[in-house]
Amino acid sequence: MHNSGNKKALTKLAGIKGLLVANIGILTMNSMVQIGSKNQVYDASDVAEGFTLAYEQVADIAAMLDAIQHKQERTIEYLAKVYNVPEFVFKELTRLFQITESMIQDSMTFSKEQEDSYKSLNEGKAS
Repeated sequence: MHNSGNKKALTKLAGIKGLLVANIGILTMNSMVQIGSKNQVYDASDVAEGFTLAYEQVADIAAMLDAIQHKQERTIEYLAKVYNVPEFVFKELTRLFQITESMIQDSMTFSKEQEDSYKSLNEGKAS
């Protein structure tokens, strides 16, 4: 398990939820995670909720990017038809959209996997 990556992900989620992350040390799949200097304790369901929120926010960004990309495609068609601007002029912009879509998909996959992991961890604790 890559602790630095998990620390970054947890720090991002904590920022989204408005939490303070300090001195978290090694993050493992324990049922309890202690965050912050005030000895506040968050269980696996709290962490799963953070990943759910992250997933939903990235899905919203994906929807907006899709709308922007659709508008860009229509603009490219218009410029080609009316002003005879070749499509290859927009090649780099199109490539950037593809890279961003890939990053969004990776983020959504990661958030969903983490959400599922923490939910199953919490369910295992309950039984």
